[in-house]
Amino acid sequence: MAKFEEADPRWKVKELGQQGTNVNNWHWTENDAFPLFKDMFTEKLDGKMLLQGVADAVPGLVADLNCWKLDKITGEASVAKRKGKKVIVIYELEVTVKWESTLKNVAGETISTSKGSYIMPCIDTVEEIDGFEIQVKCNKDGKEQDAANAFAKKQGQAALKAAIVAIIREIQEAAAASGAQGGGAALPSADKALSEQSDSLAKAQEKEKEKDKDKKNSGGSSSGAKGKITLDVEFNCPPKEIFECFTVPQKAMAFTQSKVVLGTTAGEPMSLFDG
Repeated sequence: MAKFEEADPRWKVKELGQQGTNVNNWHWTENDAFPLFKDMFTEKLDGKMLLQGVADAVPGLVADLNCWKLDKITGEASVAKRKGKKVIVIYELEVTVKWESTLKNVAGETISTSKGSYIMPCIDTVEEIDGFEIQVKCNKDGKEQDAANAFAKKQGQAALKAAIVAIIREIQEAAAASGAQGGGAALPSADKALSEQSDSLAKAQEKEKEKDKDKKNSGGSSSGAKGKITLDVEFNCPPKEIFECFTVPQKAMAFTQSKVVLGTTAGEPMSLFDG
């Protein structure tokens, strides 16, 4: 196994400097997905009628909720692929949507109307896909706005969460379909690395059995014999990448395809494969 800062002379990584990392996307490909998230949120939410139906708070009234403006979407998102097969969508977004709620009676007369904002301070990969918080802000609170505000808070909030979950799932499915069609090579997954170690151990044990068999056939005795098994596992990547696999949550999630908890300070909790 190569020592730190040493490499096979055929690898011209050192001469390439920073460009020598992940040459020709051999280990992985990672693409900026934030523009896609922004486009999808805009297409599905901006100026769209989110919900129409009967208001639970005031029976007999017909209500509608309009997301009249996608006021804010910031953050970052990426799609990481390992050999084009393992695909993970990583995102961390802050979103604000402006809403307008209107309640009418059977005659079509407006009984209550109100405006406000849905604020989502953190929609990210760490939480469950529908585990993000939605804060409801009403521009006005009063008797005339009560019914419309109640509709936006209860029924509208649930409808918005369902719409956002649908957007994220659509992006994930599109990314998975793209990965299934092929892509750049990747670092070995944790499962593959463990499998290789198990194979190496099995081969070593088989060799020991053969040695014992040879001793018996030659009249020797294997009782009390002691042996030493040495395993060398090579990871064809820079040491920096191995280190980041255990210290950078986003990379660890990309390799394990599961939730992780990591820290860089001694004593901090560490959990892989969702515990």
